[in-house]
Amino acid sequence: MATSILLLTGCAMLSVPARPNDRPLAVTARDGGVWFAWCGQPTDEFGYLQITYREYSSDTGFVTAARGTGEFRFEPGTEFSTTTPPVGLTFDVDEGIALDAGAMRIFVAPGQSADNLAPWSVIFEVESPDDITDVWLHPSGEMTSEPCVD
Repeated sequence: MATSILLLTGCAMLSVPARPNDRPLAVTARDGGVWFAWCGQPTDEFGYLQITYREYSSDTGFVTAARGTGEFRFEPGTEFSTTTPPVGLTFDVDEGIALDAGAMRIFVAPGQSADNLAPWSVIFEVESPDDITDVWLHPSGEMTSEPCVD
């Protein structure tokens, strides 16, 4: 269940799901970092989570912001970031994602291992990460004050 979230600066506010999904993530900027909320049905147990990102203005390629192992699952409303893992998971890398980095693509990839991920994607485009500060952006493009709404 890999998720890609694209944060673009310098373009109009727009959110476009890459394809329909039934296990969406919402995203916000809070406390100096990027936070995610699971808004789908409860998942099976995972053993691995990796969050990577790539800045479009940089040639550095993909950077691992967080990676960890442990037994965890996503329940509706589960919140996590690159420095605060879901309950049951321990990060061995927790670098975080700078909100002033500009346009970037962020991948959130849970699975049983690094080699066993079930992909699905959601892409968010926002004019500036400041636009999602303390507001949750959903795959539909809706912005809400709470992470998961019906």
